[in-house]
Amino acid sequence: VAWYGLRREAYMKRTDKRKTVAYSAVFTREGIGYIVEFPALDGCVTQGDSLREAKAKGRDALRGYLKTLRANDDSWPEDHGPRRHNRNHRVVRLRVRLTDMTE
Repeated sequence: VAWYGLRREAYMKRTDKRKTVAYSAVFTREGIGYIVEFPALDGCVTQGDSLREAKAKGRDALRGYLKTLRANDDSWPEDHGPRRHNRNHRVVRLRVRLTDMTE
């Protein structure tokens, strides 16, 4: 019975590592770069010179924002997608691993 409990615990740890959270990010082309905004996360904004850099910085901003909410015991807002969308905006769902948010 004890070995079964250990195997189950190891399985739970393995599956927890794969859990992610995703939020919609709006990428807006500005000059020579991109601005990244998360409509569901008030004030969570970043920018990057290229789309690749903007996505990486967007993930970092998302991770930091959610870490702050978790540290303050605040609930995470639901993501309902962007309120506005036009051809100058590109909407991408950015994901971060929950295990990346542990201290």
